[in-house]
Amino acid sequence: NFAHLDPALFERTATLGSRIQSLAEYISDEVSPGPTDSYATLSHGDFKSMNCFLPPQTCSDDDNSTTTARSVYLVDFASTGVGLGMSDVAMHIHHAVLPEHLANGGEEELLEHYLTELNSRLESSSKSYYGKDVAMRHYR
Repeated sequence: NFAHLDPALFERTATLGSRIQSLAEYISDEVSPGPTDSYATLSHGDFKSMNCFLPPQTCSDDDNSTTTARSVYLVDFASTGVGLGMSDVAMHIHHAVLPEHLANGGEEELLEHYLTELNSRLESSSKSYYGKDVAMRHYR
């Protein structure tokens, strides 16, 4: 029994289950869009570096070598479904980028670049704009 170490903490945990249950439907609605919701997309659901494979790449060294474009192959689609694309972005960033690179504005810089690129492609395909405020709510 560890309750003697921090009695106030253990008192708060006594109602943890009921507090989670009271918020479960709200949380589910926030993170589980329906197929026709505005920002719903096909989401991998477990987008991290261990599920991304990079094939070998030939590099040029000013000889007669060639450079090939690098592709990424995704695997492990067990968690794929309708979701929020920013959840895949969040999962990947927090699994693939060192914490010190996310500090001091690094995370915001990555997200800003991602949203700029995404929205430039959405514009060219006549799709909706993904506003930063909405994207950040989905990311967090």
